[in-house]
Amino acid sequence: MNRVVGLADIPNGASSGDEVSEGDGNRHLRFDSTVRGNRFEELKPLREQERLKAIRDGLIDDPDKPKQLDEALTFVGTCQEMCPEFEREQREFQKNVERWELVCVGMGSH
Repeated sequence: MNRVVGLADIPNGASSGDEVSEGDGNRHLRFDSTVRGNRFEELKPLREQERLKAIRDGLIDDPDKPKQLDEALTFVGTCQEMCPEFEREQREFQKNVERWELVCVGMGSH
């Protein structure tokens, strides 16, 4: 039996495009329930702390202090993964994960 896992279940460096299955009732898993172990609600308060730290460290502009576009900071990513953990959990929680981002884990190969 196959099961569909979300972004949070994909180990770093693994391909998320392997054996994707939307059939056989798996579609409801994508839209009708939150993947067990999803940490979005746990990470949500930490996201604000992370954003404030990035503003203090000069990595991003403070949205409460408007400035001209030519004065804006050049955004430079700091995440070593494809998507930050918060974003993976958030998109999974909000059921905003595309089929090629899911991994179908099952018995045998197809």
